[in-house]
Amino acid sequence: MYRLSIQLLALIVIITVVSVAVRAFHPDASTLDAGLSRDEVGEGEIWVNDAFELSRQPGGVLWIDLRPPEVFASDHVPGALNFWPHGDGGSIGNVLYEHSENLGPDTTIVVYCASIGCNDSHQMKSELEESTPFKVFALAGGWQEYRRYVRRTDS
Repeated sequence: MYRLSIQLLALIVIITVVSVAVRAFHPDASTLDAGLSRDEVGEGEIWVNDAFELSRQPGGVLWIDLRPPEVFASDHVPGALNFWPHGDGGSIGNVLYEHSENLGPDTTIVVYCASIGCNDSHQMKSELEESTPFKVFALAGGWQEYRRYVRRTDS
């Protein structure tokens, strides 16, 4: 019994040390637990809750997922289009043209990538702002923040 207690205590210490190390060295350490707050949303970004509010308004939101197709296939924002900017899938303009029936003059485009450390959404936001007439935002915190928000609101 004593040996089992020592082993359990050692396991708890190891788990704690690993957890502290991950939080100290992870590039998104500030958002691993609590998620973003409204004051952490940068210029040109939109908070998840605000994007959901826009989706309920006329024109709605067209979500564009910038993660690799195999990651997108496993889970994504319902109704999102997938565009992998590092692949050979053509241009984002072609993707929008193929889905033009979903775009109205009041549609807002929200692009997202994997996490707060991913810059693809900001690059795509700039490209879309220059080439389309739509309001475009990058999702603050990306997919990681979206999942965190959905988990918080589902519980």
